[in-house]
Amino acid sequence: LLENTPTSNAVAFRVFRVIKLARVIRIVRALRLFRGLRVLVHACCSFLPSLSWSMALLSLCMLSGGLLMGNLLQDFINDESQELEHRLWIWEHYGTAYRAIYTMYEMTFAGNWPIYARPVIENVSHVFVLFFISYITFIVFAVI
Repeated sequence: LLENTPTSNAVAFRVFRVIKLARVIRIVRALRLFRGLRVLVHACCSFLPSLSWSMALLSLCMLSGGLLMGNLLQDFINDESQELEHRLWIWEHYGTAYRAIYTMYEMTFAGNWPIYARPVIENVSHVFVLFFISYITFIVFAVI
């Protein structure tokens, strides 16, 4: 095709250089299309540290609230003078550390906190309204 002369080699190199330049231009044009994606990825990388600290704080609050509620409700669960149906409901939601923490997780993120607060307030003691009002106000509404 091309002979082995210096002029033909120079022309061949120029042709290859132009083809390579055209390929680079296509890649740059394609990268311009993804500018929004780059901005989004950069934003995600920027907010991940603060999101991690927020989740750590929320986890600590849910853990503390769950363990507190579980311990405070143990006397009611063990009290045989109370109705069995109420005791079973309290045990299913606050009876173990795992159940109490999961209930606090659902109260915090699902928004169905009245379902878990009202039976405790009505069947156990009205004093628990102080805990639920402070937890919902400061953790669910303020932190989230």
